[in-house]
Amino acid sequence: MPLNDLLQTPIDETSLAELKQLTDKLVAALQAAGVVSHLTPAERRQYGSINEQNKLLVNKVHDYNVANASYSSPDVNWDLFEKNLIARNGLKAIENGLTQLLEICSDTRILYDYSLYHNALVDYDYTKYKATSVAGGAGYTTKYQDIKQLFGVPSQKADSSTDANDTATTK
Repeated sequence: MPLNDLLQTPIDETSLAELKQLTDKLVAALQAAGVVSHLTPAERRQYGSINEQNKLLVNKVHDYNVANASYSSPDVNWDLFEKNLIARNGLKAIENGLTQLLEICSDTRILYDYSLYHNALVDYDYTKYKATSVAGGAGYTTKYQDIKQLFGVPSQKADSSTDANDTATTK
């Protein structure tokens, strides 16, 4: 029997609910802090994100302002510049953490998807066997015919001696 259940200890519903609550709290905290801005795709293109070279420029200008403010432009609100830099760096740290969380969730979900899909194929094969055997019944035949539709239409090149609908080669 192949090992289809890659995750032997699924996340329980209580843990999922707690994680969802934490996610909701984080969203609420970001909204309360006033940092949630929803840019349109056009605005994303317009404002973009500064590249690494320009981040170096921002940091160097900041360092000069901190070291000797008399050489800094009077046209820049340096208090706001400092607050924006702190907020930007803080949000980047949060973004990095969330990216890590997204990867953890995505990788785990992929393993669940794999297990579920392959176990569904095992059940389908069992249903097909029961539906085509003497020991089967109308329930198996109905289930088989219903699930069989999900595999699509057989190609013209398929061997007529086999049921091409019964073979799933891709996810």
